[in-house]
Amino acid sequence: MKFPWSFGILALISLKLVTACRPTLRDPVSSSKTAEETLALEGAWNDYFVTNFAKHYPYELQEACKPVFARASAEVPFRGTAIFFHGYTACSQQFYEMRDNLTARGFHVLIPTLPGQGRAPSPTSGDTPESRAHYYEFLPRVETDGATVYRNFVNDMNAIMRKAPGEHMIGGLSVGGALAFGAVMQAPGLYQRALLLAPFFTVPPDNFWRPVEPEKDGVKARWGAFYANAKLKIEGDIRRAVITHKTDWVPKEKQELRWGNGCYKQNANGRAGICDTTLFNLAAVVNYGDTIKELANAKSNTPNSVPPQTQIQIATVEFDDGSDTRATKNIFKTVRDNLKFKMDLCFYRGVPHSFLSRYDHPDMAMEWLPHFYDRANKFFVDGEFFDTNGVSDELIRDPGLVSQAVSVAFPKKDGSEKPEDYFPLCRK
Repeated sequence: MKFPWSFGILALISLKLVTACRPTLRDPVSSSKTAEETLALEGAWNDYFVTNFAKHYPYELQEACKPVFARASAEVPFRGTAIFFHGYTACSQQFYEMRDNLTARGFHVLIPTLPGQGRAPSPTSGDTPESRAHYYEFLPRVETDGATVYRNFVNDMNAIMRKAPGEHMIGGLSVGGALAFGAVMQAPGLYQRALLLAPFFTVPPDNFWRPVEPEKDGVKARWGAFYANAKLKIEGDIRRAVITHKTDWVPKEKQELRWGNGCYKQNANGRAGICDTTLFNLAAVVNYGDTIKELANAKSNTPNSVPPQTQIQIATVEFDDGSDTRATKNIFKTVRDNLKFKMDLCFYRGVPHSFLSRYDHPDMAMEWLPHFYDRANKFFVDGEFFDTNGVSDELIRDPGLVSQAVSVAFPKKDGSEKPEDYFPLCRK
């Protein structure tokens, strides 16, 4: 069927008018004039994780442990770049869901593999010491200054992020949370927001530091509580000193740390990562945490040394069996009060240490995750802190408890505690 030529001209004019009025979807990187910056970022990432990959990771990686570089969606306005550090003996897989949430909201997302982690193939059993040692062979060790390995790694990731376009975000889980905090301290002003999830700064005490309280009034009961807490504190201090400085005192048969058959089962069900490590490897992580705490304290005690602020949200676990929450609370108060950062801390109740990833808990409903990701999105996009509901059993005045629990004047809860004496619970 043929149309008159005049009708064709009118149709063409109408089409141009409609097209001129219709909003067009452009690549947000191009529309925000960050195409060159993105190429520079990708070039720096590829230099580390492609060109020089074997230098940093001289072994084969499990598929879900490979570093991730995900570009922001082209369907939404471009916002910035986020980098996330996964947990100890885990992998980049832990942040897959976070990656999908944030790329859909206009962020490039980077998930590096931590030094020595993720060796292939994925372990589904721990039959022999030799097979287990295969997996932790390249993990940083305390006797070879593993803390410096972590510090250099963080500096390298910060160097990559300096080339990133848009706002800079950072986050991490467990040991990754400590690395993320270290990145903020090692590069003041580089990041606008940081999300620290159950950050691991040191090993937890055996009793998760729930101090023994007198069961009743009276001198005998109070002295009983004093001795019980003194014993717990001394045992904890010795345990930590051995782990960080005298690991070689530990009998060889007790130097290996194993997450057990449950970890192997998780790997068989899709979890990526390893299931075995040693005290030598863990001590390197703890020593790195010590250096970061010292750096934060040094900055807070040096006049006019307050760095440009980073907004920090900490979401951790009540009496966490995977990290010492006392260390987390002390760092929170040091940075908030002395460095004047805009910060918030809340505790999840009844969730595991690794509460972020469904892969880590394939048989658990993890009903809190939708709300968690909603809050994480709002934090990174709008700077909204997590909402809370109720108060935690974790006292704000724990540092006082630590010292007083080994003194005659052990504090007795008398019902006078107020909500402000406790940290809030994260809403689930």
